[in-house]
Amino acid sequence: MDAEILAISAFSPWSQLAFARTMELPYPLLSDFPNLDTIITYGVENRIGQVPTAKRAYFIIDKQGIIRFKGVMHTINPKAPLFPNQVLLDGLKKINNGE
Repeated sequence: MDAEILAISAFSPWSQLAFARTMELPYPLLSDFPNLDTIITYGVENRIGQVPTAKRAYFIIDKQGIIRFKGVMHTINPKAPLFPNQVLLDGLKKINNGE
């Protein structure tokens, strides 16, 4: 599939680097610190008390920049299951099939 995985969060680049190394992530982990411009634009801003952060979310964006899939995790229950990989793979297949 012609796709690229990117991750973004509200944390600083230095904490992102440490997290990515610790988790041995095979994809880039981007920082939207300090203004959260991207997080706000995509409608997934969250706050923990006074600390701005982001909701856990998944997006599939096609080559034209159109959001084809958006899934936002349940913010009240951090133990809620993540989206199954198959949901994301099915979204990518639809894009590749021109749907």
